[in-house]
Amino acid sequence: MIVIGMMIRSSLNRRLLKTFWLPSLILLLMVIYSLIYAYPGQNRTFFQKAFAMSDFICISAIALWESLVIARVIVSNNDYPAIFAVSSLNAGLADDTFHARQTSAAGVRPKPEQIEKARNGTLVLPDGDTLLKVRPVIGGWFYWTEDISELRRLKEELEDTADYLKEENAMMCLSAEIDESRKKTAEQTRLLDSVTESLRPQLNQLSAWVQHLPGEEEAFCAALKKMAVLLAYCKRRSNLLLQAETHPYLNGEELRLCFEESAKALRLSEISCEVKVAPGLTVSARGAVAVYEAFESVIEQVLPMLLAVEAVVSRKQAHVLDAVLEIALQPQAMSQADFLSLKHTVETVKRKTDSEEIRFVLKSKNVGGGV
Repeated sequence: MIVIGMMIRSSLNRRLLKTFWLPSLILLLMVIYSLIYAYPGQNRTFFQKAFAMSDFICISAIALWESLVIARVIVSNNDYPAIFAVSSLNAGLADDTFHARQTSAAGVRPKPEQIEKARNGTLVLPDGDTLLKVRPVIGGWFYWTEDISELRRLKEELEDTADYLKEENAMMCLSAEIDESRKKTAEQTRLLDSVTESLRPQLNQLSAWVQHLPGEEEAFCAALKKMAVLLAYCKRRSNLLLQAETHPYLNGEELRLCFEESAKALRLSEISCEVKVAPGLTVSARGAVAVYEAFESVIEQVLPMLLAVEAVVSRKQAHVLDAVLEIALQPQAMSQADFLSLKHTVETVKRKTDSEEIRFVLKSKNVGGGV
């Protein structure tokens, strides 16, 4: 009866007239079933067979209360602001001017400019640990916050780790550069030591000449001319040795430059020197060193006796590494004994420098005849 009274009183509200038919219909069905159930006839109706009185009362009571809620006769969850205020949500409502109107007890109350800035997106609040999110609703904006302190801590740890790894990588790169520089320095030192050792006889000879330079001007000039020949050889021989470390083959231009340098030094001593290198010549680096070393060996031994020198470097057609050095020596006017001595010196050098890869043909010419 109380429910019926509430229904009749609520129906007086015109706003509820449009939805009041639903609970009224359910109440009418309850009355009809009660009358049918109370009918004392012998034959039971469909409703009497389908539902027991107790079952129908439970179902209809539930349906009646639900219809009253749907029809807004009984308002459920009254006082929404109070419920929202005491909730555990970190949220709130703002009007269309971005001013917060309702905020939960656990939520923050952002400024209008913060809500406006974060509308349809996110914004990290000044404390750095709170993320504000805003979405539009009817009549305003709904906002809520999330605690990102743990994410911030993890981000800082990742940044620290990245900085550490960056510094570690820089140190490793620097260490690798230092190691590479040390290796290069050690390699260069090894090459210089190797070049110095291969030129040891010439360097010792130069050192001896420097320590015993004559005082007479003419003898002094002669000594300097001999030293110039030896210095030219040391310069070009060291260059060939350094190139041999990285280049297995050398072209004839390198050999021509070597012979031309020695020719200039010989001309200082008034010794005519002509050099011919076959165009397009290619020879192994070791063979180039051997050719130039053979030339210098002859020149050093017979330098005081020379008047003219002709050096021709050619190759055999069968093998690219097979080169031939031919040196024509024209001595100054001398006795037969001196000429035989020159011949013996040339033959000795020839035997020392002859090899399978590169063969040398040494010739000497006297004013009165050839050998």
